Amino acid sequence: MANICLYFHLPLHKKLQSFGIFDLGRDTAYFDEARLHKELQLIEDQGFSILSDCIQDLSAQAEGEAVCALAFSGAFWEGIEHAPTSNWEKIKRQLTGQKADLLAKPYYNSLNFLIDRDLLEQEVAIQQLKLQALQGKKSHTFLHTDLLYNDFLAYWAKKQQFKLVFAPWQEEALQGRNRYQLFHAPHYPELGILLPDLKLAEYLESHDLTTSEVYDQLAEKCQDHNLLTLGFDLYELSGSPHRFRNLVAALLKLQKEGKARVLSPETVANWDRNGGQLSIADFDSIHEKKDTDPWLENHLQRDAWLALYSQKKIIWESPFLQDAYYFFQMGKKYDGDQEFLQAYRHFRSVLADKNLKSSTKSV
Repeated sequence: MANICLYFHLPLHKKLQSFGIFDLGRDTAYFDEARLHKELQLIEDQGFSILSDCIQDLSAQAEGEAVCALAFSGAFWEGIEHAPTSNWEKIKRQLTGQKADLLAKPYYNSLNFLIDRDLLEQEVAIQQLKLQALQGKKSHTFLHTDLLYNDFLAYWAKKQQFKLVFAPWQEEALQGRNRYQLFHAPHYPELGILLPDLKLAEYLESHDLTTSEVYDQLAEKCQDHNLLTLGFDLYELSGSPHRFRNLVAALLKLQKEGKARVLSPETVANWDRNGGQLSIADFDSIHEKKDTDPWLENHLQRDAWLALYSQKKIIWESPFLQDAYYFFQMGKKYDGDQEFLQAYRHFRSVLADKNLKSSTKSV
């Protein structure tokens, strides 16, 4: 029987409102809270309804272990506190009953690992407090922002007492080995590394497949491999409920037929690392660009990045400005597309407004 290691991540962001130089000094909110509320409502109405049924149905066939894991950003945690919902309440009960697990990730969805490890540790500590309050335990698994990973991150994760991390597939690192197994970090055999099948997950999220077609895709992988790791974007699936339902139905069929066991990464964290050592020296990400290109490739991104991190007071006052999403938006340089310039102007205007108000207070 194959094993499907299943998790859902929800990378919600507090997006900036349109904010320019003519807004400086005014009593204007930086974040578009109405948009966040709308996104949360979509997830509640369509995503959480299916997800709670998925957890319940898979759990009925499992042997008392969690059948998946969930990873939430700080924008979700703070947004849901002000809008409690019935389907979310069902999932909370399932989490409390250990039918699903929660994963640790940077609370503000940042890339603080690149510039300030202390800030990253504070983020993870905030996230772990959320998880412990809900499930009575901390997570042993770390999911970094956009799956950015290298050996130095493994060293950091080991110091933070994590047992498992996720990394993107890198052919040169595998050196011809099968990617569908559990590896371990260099010098740290106790730290496991999972390589999610990103292409398969993205394909299932983005194509209108029948239950049978989804089943065939998964069954083929399960026939050839012992451990298939799949991570799905819960927001994407919430926008396409028919795809979500077909995915769940296919997973249930595989489970009932005894072809696959669906389980949480937290369970896999305790397995033997039979894949051997996996060393990834350079950063890689789900965007299939080396290093930090998606966030810090051009001069606008680097200018905004340095402007923020040169002023720690702004980070303390508005910690969601650390979100890597803002810098990613400044990197979309398609022909005739000026959105990346707008993203830069809005972000820099917010920083200027923070500085203006701070200097006014000190006078």
